[in-house]
Amino acid sequence: MRKRMRYALAIKHMLSSEETVALTITILGVGGCGCAAAERIYRHHLNSVHTVAIDTTRTTLDHLEVEHLLIGATVTHGNGAGGNPDLGREAARSSMDDIDALFNSARQVYLLAGVGGGTGSGATPVIAQIAKERQLPVISIVTEPFDFEGAQRRVYGDDALAWLRRYSDDMYVVDNDRILTYAGIGGALSRSFELRADALTWVALSRMI
Repeated sequence: MRKRMRYALAIKHMLSSEETVALTITILGVGGCGCAAAERIYRHHLNSVHTVAIDTTRTTLDHLEVEHLLIGATVTHGNGAGGNPDLGREAARSSMDDIDALFNSARQVYLLAGVGGGTGSGATPVIAQIAKERQLPVISIVTEPFDFEGAQRRVYGDDALAWLRRYSDDMYVVDNDRILTYAGIGGALSRSFELRADALTWVALSRMI
């Protein structure tokens, strides 16, 4: 725990230092897991970093301090994508202008998401494509579904990864089940989803050094 705290403070110091090259990094957390990671990063109060949480579920966003964007209001009516990537994709496409505006001051884009569900799987590749159309470097950091989430979510996740690779300059895929093994908690639901968001956060922060 102390090692993790020292690591976090070191990252925060480097990114908040006045000597750091002026570079606006835009971090977009997409879907439930991505939003949780965006909230964690926002609480580090990093300079030159613009962090936004993006989701199709209004209630998820209402509980966040970080800047947030509800996408697909006319598609999902703020009730989420229901685990359907097609709805997540449609939601992102219906909000393309709002998403594009997030990149006005961006020089580099980080996308954080958990794939396998509706919004993370469907919307994240669309957002990556919008960023690439602006010729921005895109770094995608995603977590795969847990084994206990079932085969269908694994299929959705694999499809999302294939699409996301097309628009990412660099991509990091976190194996959730290995995280559970290292944490020594097996498949305990009480901590598994928190650990997934933690993983996205730490990989993103380490990449920005």
